[in-house]
Amino acid sequence: MSNLAANLTSTAAASPQAPALRLGDVIVTFAELEEQAARVAAVLDSRGVGVGDRVAMMLPNVLTRDEEGCYRIVDRKKDLILRGGYNVYPREVEEVLHQHPSVAEAAVVGVPHDSLGEEVAAAVALKPGKEATPGELTEFVRDRIAAYKYPRHVWIVDALPKSATGKILRREVRATTHAES
Repeated sequence: MSNLAANLTSTAAASPQAPALRLGDVIVTFAELEEQAARVAAVLDSRGVGVGDRVAMMLPNVLTRDEEGCYRIVDRKKDLILRGGYNVYPREVEEVLHQHPSVAEAAVVGVPHDSLGEEVAAAVALKPGKEATPGELTEFVRDRIAAYKYPRHVWIVDALPKSATGKILRREVRATTHAES
């Protein structure tokens, strides 16, 4: 019987620079993943955890499990939007926005709402030379996603705030949203 560690080790040896994980724009190679897994294993070993022992990992991500038992990272838990008791995962809405031919990038955030708790909102940067209105983008998403998930507030920005590594900074998008409300 094969296990994850054996598969990781053999694939890392055969194709160390091949992509193992792709999360948005971040790519982790098999060699990098194996190195990180070895560090985690060393820490567990140093704490007396052995082969066959059960451990729980507390991840800041929201996972779903499909019918084949594979896990998929849906989004980060802290980014989850609770709209009227429904869970809205920003990544899902962003993926739909990225399908629009004028959208270069998007950040979906929750904004305070008196009766729903949070409302879905999106900051969108357009591709150079392309045009789209907030209403057009809202309609585009509404036609492709569940009714409670589409953004009720959309605004166009020149660029989204990013970290030094190019990751979109949602906290700054949220701060801008709260400042404008």
